[in-house]
Amino acid sequence: MSEIEEFDLLIVGIGIAGLPMAKTYLQVNPAAKLLVLEANQSIGGTWAKERLYEGLQSNNLVGMLEFSDFPMDFETFGVAPGSHVPGTVLHRYLAAYAQRFGVYEKVRFGCYVKSAELKGDGSWEVVYEKKDEDGGTDEVKVVAKKMVLATGTTSGEDMEKSENVVVAGGSKSAADAVYMTASKGRHVDWVIRKSGRGAAWLSWPYVSPFKLQFEKLPTIRAMTLLSPCFDSPSSPIRYLLHNTRLGRALVRGFFSIIHNDMLTLGKFNDHPDTKKLIPPGNVFWSGTSVGIFNYPIDLFSLVQKGLINIHLADVTSLTPETVNLSDGTHLKADTVVLATGWKLAPSIKFLPDSLTSEEKNWNFLPPTFKSQSRRRRQRDFFPISRIARPTPSTWPPRRSLQRTTLLPPLPQLHSPLFHPQ
Repeated sequence: MSEIEEFDLLIVGIGIAGLPMAKTYLQVNPAAKLLVLEANQSIGGTWAKERLYEGLQSNNLVGMLEFSDFPMDFETFGVAPGSHVPGTVLHRYLAAYAQRFGVYEKVRFGCYVKSAELKGDGSWEVVYEKKDEDGGTDEVKVVAKKMVLATGTTSGEDMEKSENVVVAGGSKSAADAVYMTASKGRHVDWVIRKSGRGAAWLSWPYVSPFKLQFEKLPTIRAMTLLSPCFDSPSSPIRYLLHNTRLGRALVRGFFSIIHNDMLTLGKFNDHPDTKKLIPPGNVFWSGTSVGIFNYPIDLFSLVQKGLINIHLADVTSLTPETVNLSDGTHLKADTVVLATGWKLAPSIKFLPDSLTSEEKNWNFLPPTFKSQSRRRRQRDFFPISRIARPTPSTWPPRRSLQRTTLLPPLPQLHSPLFHPQ
């Protein structure tokens, strides 16, 4: 049996999260032993070469999906200002980044991690499979003092060519699947769960009469003052905006302009089916549930041509040939795409079993830390905020910015555009 290799740090995944982690660690600890395991055969994670398809491009405009120390300049990568970044260019950019900072030679491709066991001394014993030259697999065991899991939450499934496609889900990934099907001239039924929170917001890259780049709004310093974020420092301006009637009216007015502009520019009200894509809540609550219209062909024009039919109903059951909905509709389907999100569960089996709860949620933090943090967030956030959580059945509230009953703390409120889960 071969000797078990030992490393200072093991990173699982070399996508847009694992790559800068590896680069930064090598800069801080140039003499450290680093190993990166990647299941794909190329760098990029979601943007790996083997996962790209025709027409794939970023949701972001160029300049918003790059590392600050490695600009995606036009001379090298050929993406004009104000353009979305093609998937092939993003893959090439990430590969160039890995080579520029010495990460590439630390990566072992085609390695699928099966398990990671936390040992008594705090190190990790990791078992992974690697394909051999004969097409079989070899099981390899390594030990690392520290481990970073950067595997993301996306799947690697492909959608086959079909005549009757049903896409379930209201997120941007669902819209992408719908567009990819309809743009090829094939009909698709888009099902959005009626009992859920509706469709995610879809926006053009520039909004408001001032033509502000939508994805840059959270990065503007002044915008942080408009967000009732619990971890933002207090200031007289913040107090004025969130603790006075005049200030709350200004905040409400600003987001109403953005909200109405998105509806107008998107032409949501121009067709009965596109009206179904209007989210039930104000854009203020959108958070990460926002997609950008980055399609060569107008998505809503495909709706108007009858290539896309939108259904607001729950999927009750599936048969080999039909998708049955809660409103009594039976959709003929030979392909069903479930863009319904994911469970918070790692793809790797962690040992011992006590590290994860029965619900497969992370359980690394002590319960006392979690409860104290929860109480502190609720104490700090809600004296500032007067905004009620919207639901499909109650939105819009008659007085949306008035004092209300305290709600559970809202996670990840680091942006003026956020969405409580």
